[in-house]
Amino acid sequence: AAGSGLTALGFHLASLPVAPKIGKLLLYGSLFGCCDTALTIASTLSTRSPFVSPFDKREEADAARKHFMIESSDPLTIVNAFNSWKRLRTGKKQFLAKSFLSSVALRQLDNMRRQLADALKGIGFLPKNYRLDINDTDSIQLVKAILCAGLYPNVIRAP
Repeated sequence: AAGSGLTALGFHLASLPVAPKIGKLLLYGSLFGCCDTALTIASTLSTRSPFVSPFDKREEADAARKHFMIESSDPLTIVNAFNSWKRLRTGKKQFLAKSFLSSVALRQLDNMRRQLADALKGIGFLPKNYRLDINDTDSIQLVKAILCAGLYPNVIRAP
């Protein structure tokens, strides 16, 4: 950062392969101990939604999505759906069909999480031996706070 005109934060953000706002979300997630969830959210913001909505089954798809809903938050809803998919050992095909989820999009999301975790390891924000996991114990309030801090001012409050 010395002589480059970048702040320490800017230097680290420039090292990540994502937009600065998504990078801030990742760094905050790492610093505040909710990195797995932050990696999933950052990945959802960098890939397409895993939810599918066939024209002839839109109401069924909306009902399936509501099953995963967390506090009217699209990113947290996707985290919940992703974690549910990741936990399955068998029956993934039936789960995907019933939940109106795309296996291709979920695998892309999973690959993006790995790439972002590797990038965080590369800049020293995660230990080299860090193992990606799914974590349902992260505080929703903390995750919402890092989401707002990372994405501000692009945050709106739903009515």
